Amino acid sequence: MTCISQGKIVIINATNIALKLDGIGVYSLNLLKGFVKLETDIKFVVFLNRNSEQHIRNINFPDNFNIRWVTPFISPDYNFRGHFMRLLYSNLLSLRYRKSLIFNTSQIEAAFFKSDQVITIHDLIPLLFKENHKKQYCYYKYMLKYALNRAKASNRALSIAESERTIRSSSFM
Repeated sequence: MTCISQGKIVIINATNIALKLDGIGVYSLNLLKGFVKLETDIKFVVFLNRNSEQHIRNINFPDNFNIRWVTPFISPDYNFRGHFMRLLYSNLLSLRYRKSLIFNTSQIEAAFFKSDQVITIHDLIPLLFKENHKKQYCYYKYMLKYALNRAKASNRALSIAESERTIRSSSFM
């Protein structure tokens, strides 16, 4: 994996932190709490939707963090529409910050036009149970697969829950 060069900016897309926290939102919130403890010169730009404000209120962001607020409609609180808006917004970020590493804390934020990114995949259930997850199955099978293939091999990161380790699909990756 390549090092983040001096002066480089890391974009953290944490738009999945919703008013009502779910597992992925808790994961993203805990990542932010861990990142603020790092002693580093790396500049972080964190994108959050307005619905997440109550959850990050008590995080003391150091000077190397820049918080950017986006509309609350880019949030899981709005179900499919909110997820779709997060996907679109992530791809807008990838075009706007072409020279920066983008850390997507959920598979829904995968960028199709960006090779220098981290995509966190929390589970593969939609691939296993196609009949129960028709929209997600298409996204995982075609769109997420495309985004992963676009990612530079040296910068690709895949995080799979422990219970999923035995079901990695070579046709997916």
